[in-house]
Amino acid sequence: MRRGSRAEWLFVRIGGALIYALLRLIGWTTRKRYVNGDELLERFARGQPVILAFWHGRMVMMPFAYRGRGACIMNSQHRDGEIISRAIKPFGIDVVRGSSTRGWVGGMKGLLEAYQRGCDLVVVPDGPRGPRYRAKSGVVQLARSTGAPIYPVSYGVTRALSLKSWDELRIPLPFSRVTYVVEAPIEVSAKVTVEEMEALRLRLEESLNRAMVHADHASGIALTTPSEYKRDGVGEPSPADEQSRGETQEIKGDRAMGRFIAGVLVCALIAGGAASPAWAAGKKKSSTKSASKESSDTADTTSSQDDAARAEDLSHKFETFCSTWMDKLREREKYNLAHIQWQPDAGGVVGEYVGYETDQPEHTVSHTEKKSVPIGKLIYREVKLKLSGKSEAEALANKPEIVERTEVTELFRYDHGVWVY
Repeated sequence: MRRGSRAEWLFVRIGGALIYALLRLIGWTTRKRYVNGDELLERFARGQPVILAFWHGRMVMMPFAYRGRGACIMNSQHRDGEIISRAIKPFGIDVVRGSSTRGWVGGMKGLLEAYQRGCDLVVVPDGPRGPRYRAKSGVVQLARSTGAPIYPVSYGVTRALSLKSWDELRIPLPFSRVTYVVEAPIEVSAKVTVEEMEALRLRLEESLNRAMVHADHASGIALTTPSEYKRDGVGEPSPADEQSRGETQEIKGDRAMGRFIAGVLVCALIAGGAASPAWAAGKKKSSTKSASKESSDTADTTSSQDDAARAEDLSHKFETFCSTWMDKLREREKYNLAHIQWQPDAGGVVGEYVGYETDQPEHTVSHTEKKSVPIGKLIYREVKLKLSGKSEAEALANKPEIVERTEVTELFRYDHGVWVY
């Protein structure tokens, strides 16, 4: 599906409407309760600003947990991000475009502007690509800039579809019970040091993991706590949780629900494809090829040679494309460096910006078979850098300090002779 095409336009709108309808169906048919949520609900009622944080795998029911006057979340710039944005907007949640892997600076600026307008902020610390259950520092930086407390929130469900995705997304089934667990708020001072920032990040991570495990136990689900987030006592249910455990079991891979969701997505894909003039032509062309297909040993040998040559050509073109992409990242780093928002710090100034390690990116091409769409994968590293000094000029002359390093994976497809994002 080409970017900017009519098919994509329809796909985004139909997909957003279908997901919104699915969320409404789940919301209407589930029962919900809060655990330790009195303080958060009171802040909602008084209109006091908050920052809500939850894991990527527990985001489906979060629009129903929000009771404030208006919120804002950062969402990716990809087509999927646009679909999700349209689905959650009717819940009173605005969206700024960006993520920790693309457009981070612009996204953070958009969130701060939304906060100035009176919006609560919503952050997914392990999004958009993980690793799951590992918090990034962006939410702590938001709290330092705004002064708003961070409320870690999670939910557990008595009956849910658990997807085998990187985030272990849990989708509640109709007529199940949802339990929201709210952990104690995390306050971040405007004068917090880098070392304290890391400690607060770890505290947020542990609070979110604890909320997730306790929510599951409170919903009657006896989980074997995954080793990847079991540490420092996280994952051990409280006595109250043990008493609240029922006899219900988690339903994994529910076939009926799986068929329903697959049907929704297939309908959206068909509707988007049918709108494209090329769809009918492509179908007719495919039928013609199928009717006239012939095979022989000589033809197979020639086809193999052609495929090998095509794969080599694609790899060479993708290598050139990646080199150009790295040049763009270096230009973006120069722009970020030139637009640092300096803050006073201990008689001097301090500022942070996003840079990129572009010297040795990894790049591979797959799906180069004749009837498949070639996919290129590019891996590089994004770093958040800190500069400090007695003046801006001195800070710019000093060697930057690495605050956080993140591995970024970009996927591209080969479309009409060019590589596109």
